[in-house]
Amino acid sequence: MSRSSAYKQTKGVLARTLGEESMLLHPSGSPALSLNPTATAVWAALAEQPDLAVVVAEVSARYGTAPDAVEGEVDALVAQLLELGFLQPL
Repeated sequence: MSRSSAYKQTKGVLARTLGEESMLLHPSGSPALSLNPTATAVWAALAEQPDLAVVVAEVSARYGTAPDAVEGEVDALVAQLLELGFLQPL
């Protein structure tokens, strides 16, 4: 993924958060997706900011790591969310 990419959450996706973890339900009825705390932080950041570079910066600041350290994890999550239809490119 390019850090200059931008994404939006798919309309109708239901997200439920319990503690630091979340469960995503797709409107098509496909299987639910469970998110760990880091993935939950990425999902929440994408709800507010579609720019992936900003999301990477926010998540790295939240966890006190360098952006390069979380970029790969964010990219992998975004790819999975795109493949499963939870995100759409802008």
